[in-house]
Amino acid sequence: MYRGAPSEDDLLRAFRAGASPGALRLAVYLAAAPLTLPVMQLVQRAMLPDTGPMELAEVLLGGLLTQLPGTAEQPCFAYPPRVQDLLLSSLDQDTAGLVLKHCSAYVERHFGRGTRNFAALAAARLTDHDPDGGAGPLPEDTGTQGGGGSVEAELFARVPARVLRFYQPERPARDPLTEGGRLFEEWRRRGDPEVLRQARDLARTAVTGSGAAPVTAARARLLLGRVLRAEAGTAAARAAGRREELLREAVTELAAAHGTAAADSREQAEAALEIASSRRELWQLTGQDELLTAALEVLDPDRAPWPGLAEAARAWVRLRQDGPDGTGEGVVDAEDVPWAVGVHRARLLLRGWMLLKLRQAGTAVPELKEGCALLDLEEATDAVRAPALLDLVRALRATGAADAETRRALERAERAAGDDPALLLPCLAARAAFHDAVGEAREADAAYERAVLLAPADSTPRCELLTVWGESLLRRASAPDGAGIVDRAEYVLREALQALPVRSTQRGRLQGLVGSALAQRFRHLGFLPDLFESRHLLGQAVRVAADAAVRAEAWLQLGRVRLEGWHHAGAPVLMDALQAYENAEREAHAARAGDPCSLTAARARHSSAAVLALMGRPGAARSAFRAAREQWSRLVGALREVDWADVELTRTAEDRLTALEAQWTPEERWRQMAPPWWPWTQEWSNPAGADRS
Repeated sequence: MYRGAPSEDDLLRAFRAGASPGALRLAVYLAAAPLTLPVMQLVQRAMLPDTGPMELAEVLLGGLLTQLPGTAEQPCFAYPPRVQDLLLSSLDQDTAGLVLKHCSAYVERHFGRGTRNFAALAAARLTDHDPDGGAGPLPEDTGTQGGGGSVEAELFARVPARVLRFYQPERPARDPLTEGGRLFEEWRRRGDPEVLRQARDLARTAVTGSGAAPVTAARARLLLGRVLRAEAGTAAARAAGRREELLREAVTELAAAHGTAAADSREQAEAALEIASSRRELWQLTGQDELLTAALEVLDPDRAPWPGLAEAARAWVRLRQDGPDGTGEGVVDAEDVPWAVGVHRARLLLRGWMLLKLRQAGTAVPELKEGCALLDLEEATDAVRAPALLDLVRALRATGAADAETRRALERAERAAGDDPALLLPCLAARAAFHDAVGEAREADAAYERAVLLAPADSTPRCELLTVWGESLLRRASAPDGAGIVDRAEYVLREALQALPVRSTQRGRLQGLVGSALAQRFRHLGFLPDLFESRHLLGQAVRVAADAAVRAEAWLQLGRVRLEGWHHAGAPVLMDALQAYENAEREAHAARAGDPCSLTAARARHSSAAVLALMGRPGAARSAFRAAREQWSRLVGALREVDWADVELTRTAEDRLTALEAQWTPEERWRQMAPPWWPWTQEWSNPAGADRS
């Protein structure tokens, strides 16, 4: 009997004493694999086809594995470090490489071909017996470091890196700053959180031991800031709720590095870029626009070190374009690009992105154009060029640039993306949105369909694409001539709803959209069961939607559906429809707290007036129509985009009401006073929960 918890050696000894031979061999092979159930089954089929569920159950229940926290939906497991090393000591290097090769095929299928495949890199280095194989140049920083930040994604980075270190241990450098920098670069290649932790500890040691040497102190704080920023993107930081804390600590260290570095030095420029990037990620986390404003200050073109670096970069560009003899030298290899050009271009693209997010697209366009031109001249990697060109596309669209110029930028982005799904997918989504905006419905549908087919099955991007596409189809189906497209709108939106995670905050919105599509199909085709299902889904939407603006839209649609039910089936009563419209107006004002102008509220007040007219209450209806007309006037005065047909409908409502008072036949009252089938507005978006990626 053990006293206290058994040691890792005791755990392995007990497992070996009671496990079958097949389970023992399987445990050894699994020591080289990221342990999720699909991967464990894959390794078992590939390496031990003569074993089955019993052997796998022995490993799972044998006391060696622990389930990682935060993996309830997709269980992930891990061996204790000593147990994993002892098991790997029974596995030769080539066989470990073969296990990782099988795992790399799963990574490609599960995460998509555009994902960095750490298992494939480790397998190549193990099977080649080359300690330096696969090092290569690092990808440029285009956003939050560390990949997706999920526990599963990090598992597929950490385990291959640990296996690689077991077979190919690396000799440490002499001083903490050099070794910390080396480990940070290794983390960027392999994504192992343990390596990042070691880099952080060494960076802290370098900061405390940098003494009075300003250059060393600046470099040490710059490294520590970079490591902290990277750590903020890991699954552990997300699970512990420490992202904001780590990013703010990173900003503090980077600001100290920026202040300590020599004027116009490389360290000062790189610290400024890192400060801006950290504040951008804080903005993505908190939505506080002042963070982007502060980030723009450190990237101000008139603030050191940027004036000198900009002049040096532009002089290099003129030399490349004109050449000493006036003939020009064209594009160059990335290795031949001076560092001043690289940081100047990074500043332009980062500043342009931030200006675009702050709705200053006119200022962003020249920055992005110059940055993209530098990328072309540098022959930068596609992973950098494609996103930068997409930012330019968004800026051009926001400024109302000529369609031809936007099309050219889109084509450049797609050429840069090539066949890489991770790069091509956002390009296709941007193309679809562009075609949709300029009224090219057929081209928009074709681009959306390509993008949906390209997105990994059951992934969040696919669900988001289906939702946006479905909204576009629903908008067109809401037109009087939309009968031909309403079936496709309902199908696409229902597929998006089925792909949505059960606990998603967007479930209420999608239920409302599907319900609206069914209501439009009833409107065009008259199939009564569609009306009943629509009423059910819209009722669910108003109960579960987290966003008040979404609830307002759903109530507005539900009011019209209840009206149709009363008109065609006698149920529910008109008071239920009136209550739905009043709820829509109340939620619309709640969603835009402090702003009296709301398109949804104006539509809801007009609809309430129409229901009052149908109820035979002309006095109350007139008062409600006047209130709706005042809301339209406020919207116009605030320069909000409105449909003038809606404004005119409210303006003439009182005249139609007066003309009907002498007749008041039920059918005439319905034909003249029933409110329109309002389409969904764009007011549903909740700024606090918007995608700021």
